[in-house]
Amino acid sequence: KLVSAAEARLCMVALHMRKLLVQQSDSLGYIEHMLHEQLEAAIGREVTAADFDAFMVQHEAKLFAPPHAPAPFSFAVRRANHAPEGAVTITQNTGLEPIRTISRRLEASVDLARMSFALDAATRIWFGGDRYLHAYL
Repeated sequence: KLVSAAEARLCMVALHMRKLLVQQSDSLGYIEHMLHEQLEAAIGREVTAADFDAFMVQHEAKLFAPPHAPAPFSFAVRRANHAPEGAVTITQNTGLEPIRTISRRLEASVDLARMSFALDAATRIWFGGDRYLHAYL
């Protein structure tokens, strides 16, 4: 025999599975298109990423207490008792607005160990001070 009965059955099952997956993909595409059309009809226009960002800024103001609300990620870089020497900013894809992050500050204390990094095999830089943790939603 060229092909056994088990191989023929396996080919038929694989072909049937392929047809089912194509049909499932088409069905999900139709449902997504239908929901998109209904949402656009309800709002009256297509919602852009900028519209969604504006909504989130407004919603975050209601959701978070003022000390915990997301704030623009833009910080001055300075030495102690000196004027700012620059800024660190992370911007969105448009490059105009900084991203909004939730921040947590840990003040420098004896309990916080100093941090370090190696420049090369013989040189290690140690630094301390306040620490900040940022979360981007």
